[in-house]
Amino acid sequence: MKAIAVHPGRAGSIHPADLDPPSLDGSPGGQGVLARVLMMRLLNEDTGPIKIDVQVAGA
Repeated sequence: MKAIAVHPGRAGSIHPADLDPPSLDGSPGGQGVLARVLMMRLLNEDTGPIKIDVQVAGA
């Protein structure tokens, strides 16, 4: 699947990535949550890190 990824702690590291589809089997102890993202907004502020707001489907 297509994704937007960053390298934590490295400025300007946002990049496109091809990842395997998410799976509940990949979470430690089966405690993961699989959610469908309805909307995502990226806000790049000149003075700080990128802020990401995510809205997911209701539980």
